[in-house]
Amino acid sequence: MQGDIIGDFNSIVTEEGFSASLRASCDKSSYIPSLRENHAALYKTVLYMQRPFKILEAGTLYGYSAVLAAEVLKDIHAGGFRIDTVEIDPGNAEIARKNVEAAGFSSCVRVIEGDACEVFSCLEGPYDLIFLDCSKSSYNSIYDDAKRLLRNGGLLMADDVCYHGKLEESENVPHKHRTIVYNLREFLERVSKDGDFAACIDKMDDGMLLAVKKTTTVK
Repeated sequence: MQGDIIGDFNSIVTEEGFSASLRASCDKSSYIPSLRENHAALYKTVLYMQRPFKILEAGTLYGYSAVLAAEVLKDIHAGGFRIDTVEIDPGNAEIARKNVEAAGFSSCVRVIEGDACEVFSCLEGPYDLIFLDCSKSSYNSIYDDAKRLLRNGGLLMADDVCYHGKLEESENVPHKHRTIVYNLREFLERVSKDGDFAACIDKMDDGMLLAVKKTTTVK
């Protein structure tokens, strides 16, 4: 490895998560990474540790994180895994389907068009891992269904929970951000006080919540 090993480490690690077939077949404008390099590296590492068979994702964008996860699960399981990913924007959902197909994962990655809050309420679990990367105001609304759909021992991950540092600001939060900040604070407070979860926040970049649903319920 050349250059700054600390600075370059996560970019080197995540490079393997870029599907070669996808890069070759898609225009760069239709394959925007929805995860920063650091969080992509973290997600990839967690997937190898957790070895999930069934993943539910809120916030597909153009399919980057879904393809990244599929690359890992293919490496781990060869087959038999499933990823359901929900995208509210019809145009993004269509691009994501094309990207998933180009990467060769159409049979195991399902792109569901719709509002994650509504879609989650209609799904049946259990899922081994649930990854939230949709509208930050939606995390709190999704919480109950995410918990219901997650198996005991499963992992809930939520991206960008620090929201550009605004959650740590006690005052002077711009008006346009107040609803998001309020909802995120309530979401994090619920997770932190929920005895069914063991959780932490990695504050790298814009923050990632990791919460394991305990196999026994704390009374």
